[in-house]
Amino acid sequence: MTDVKVHDKIFTTFISAEKIQTRVAELGIAIDKDYSGKNPLLIGVLNGSVIFMADLLRNIKTPCEIGFI
Repeated sequence: MTDVKVHDKIFTTFISAEKIQTRVAELGIAIDKDYSGKNPLLIGVLNGSVIFMADLLRNIKTPCEIGFI
């Protein structure tokens, strides 16, 4: 795993970016399958979810709505 230093803190990467993107793509496929023909509403908790929601929405083909709280 890789260590990342931010100021005086050191963080260890446990899950690679590639594994995260693969899983987000799998979630998009599952949402398409489960909600085909429906109009799902995806709600993200704003603190930290914006990038995840954007990545997820890129992987969903089903028309859906989004919201943030």
